[in-house]
Amino acid sequence: MVDHKTHRERCRKLLGDDYAWVHRYMDQPYKILGRRHRILRHDEETALLLAIKTGDPRAYVASMDHLQADGVIKKRAKG
Repeated sequence: MVDHKTHRERCRKLLGDDYAWVHRYMDQPYKILGRRHRILRHDEETALLLAIKTGDPRAYVASMDHLQADGVIKKRAKG
């Protein structure tokens, strides 16, 4: 679980853009749910939805990186 600055820096290194709008959208429920906000918008379906709605496939990558950084998904083992 990382802060927005870290999310943006990771995306900037990975994608060349900070995708701040992706991180704001995914974490917006924090205002109501606090630390439990990850029960909403922290799933692969949300990542796909953002990519489809915006026509930007890199939004999917930014979303999935957000999930990984937050510990919602784990890196797959090589092999």
